[in-house]
This record gives sequence, structure tokens and C-alpha cells, in this order.
Amino acid sequence: MSSQLSFNHLINSNQFSHEDIFLLTDTALKLKQDDKLYQKLLSNKILATLFFEPSTRTRFSFESAMLKLGGNYINLEQGDTSSISKGERLEDMGKIISAYADIIVMRHPQKGSVEQFATYADVPVINGGDGPHEHPSQSLTDLTTILENKKRLSELNIGFFGDLKYARTTNSLIKLLTTFKDNHFTFISSKELRINDTLRVFLKDKNQHFLEHNSLEDVIADLDILYVTRTQLERTKKETISTISPITINSLKAAKKELIILHPLPRVTELDTSVDSHPSAKYFEQANNGLYLRMALLKNLLSDTKT
Repeated sequence: MSSQLSFNHLINSNQFSHEDIFLLTDTALKLKQDDKLYQKLLSNKILATLFFEPSTRTRFSFESAMLKLGGNYINLEQGDTSSISKGERLEDMGKIISAYADIIVMRHPQKGSVEQFATYADVPVINGGDGPHEHPSQSLTDLTTILENKKRLSELNIGFFGDLKYARTTNSLIKLLTTFKDNHFTFISSKELRINDTLRVFLKDKNQHFLEHNSLEDVIADLDILYVTRTQLERTKKETISTISPITINSLKAAKKELIILHPLPRVTELDTSVDSHPSAKYFEQANNGLYLRMALLKNLLSDTKT
């Protein structure tokens, strides 16, 4: 296994080689066992977190990760408190923030915005979510949780439930899982929230096996993993959206004993709290794994930055 990542900026999930994935997930799980393993490694480094959309888990886990590695952080929580509100271009901002920090995590509502910003940055940039497009560090967190529980990333039947049109976490995870052998995808959603055309074409071009349903009960018995997402109301432009019935503990009666349920959180109404006590529920563990994965990402990007 390589000891160095194949990229400087992390913009989308297409960048990951299998060596990258296993390096980062292995490091994350080692850090979960001992989060003091590299506690002074980044003692002279600064992380900038630039969030033009709300965030709890992504921003806090990156900032906490930097502190646990001995570094520090500066942050921007709302775009209207920055010079962007004065008309500053993302390209200029990339240059400026590079002088203040050693690595940058950015979330922005526009697809492609983080890539545009990174083009002009002189330090590594991580995409913390660009609109409905991608969220690559979340997909690595998801893979870490799958590996921890399933011990493999191939020969899995993965069900995706909820908003599959606008949820960037599903875009990133599905693309990564297609690079492993014999995975099958089952998409459960209302008609309005089915996978977008870009992802549908991608799956067909990759000759990937997938099914679409509007009822979880029809497919739950076949699933190894159930990945749940909330309806992205902030991206629906007030469209009239019909949703399918939320998942309750009764929805899981026919599930495999080894099923795991994931959710990038936050949840709204799509996943009832009764499921929290079910042995399949792994979403809080998944959120916890985000801290260790982001520690691994910061450690490797800053240790192995190419010149």
C-alpha cells in the first residue's frame, strides 16, 4: 500500500485510487483506536474552514481533527461576513487565504465552485460540499464505516433511500463503490427524487447493475447496507415534492441480521428515532468516524504535499 496520496486538492471522488482509499481508511481506523497517535504532527499548521452553507458535522470534525493533530484553525461560517459580499471573486479569495493557512476546507452552494477556488490556491483545498454535486470526505467516512462493519467494499447490495436527486453524499459514495467488484445498487425514492440523469448515465456507461423502487419493504430483505438521506429542501426551489413513508423499526422486520444503516445526517422525518435502538443503526458511529477520517486526510495531505 502506498504511503502517499495521489492528489494535492480533494475536489471529487473520481480522484481516489484504491491505494488512496485504503491508506486513508486504515489510518482513520488506527486513529480511532488511539487518537493521540499523531497529536503533535501538525503543531505548526493552520486549517482554514470556509463555509458558505450551514454545517455542523463537517466543519466541527475538520476543526476538531486539526486540534487533535496539534494544529490550529481559522474559520468563516457565513459568506456574507466575508469580502465575497463585496463582490470578491473566488479566484482572488483562493490566493489570499493561501497566505493565511496551510490547508483549506470549503463548502459552497454552487457546483464546481470549490474546484474554481482551488485552481488559484497555493495550498491543498478540500471540497466540504459544493451544492448538489459532491462531498468526497463524507464518502470516505462512509467507506470507513462500511469497512469497519463489513470488512469489504465489494459484493455488496447497497440500498439508497430518500432524496437521490439532490443529495451530494450519494453521488460521491455511489461513484466510489462502482470501482469495486460486483456491487449492486437499489434506489428507493419518490418519483420526483430519483437519481439525476448525470448519475444514471454514469451507471449505465459503467455497466452497473441497479434497480429503482418506491417501496423499501419490497427490497429490504436483499440489502447489506441501507443508506438514508433527508430531502434537500434547500435545493428543491420550493418544488412540490412527494416523499415516501419514513423508515421505522417495523420497516426492518425482514432485514438481514447483518444489515447496517447509514445516514450522513442531519435527519428530519425520513428515519424515525425508533430505529436508533436497532442493532443495524450505525449512523452515529458513522458521524464519529468522520473525525478520524478527517484526521487521516489532514495528516496525509499536509505530510505528503507535493511541490
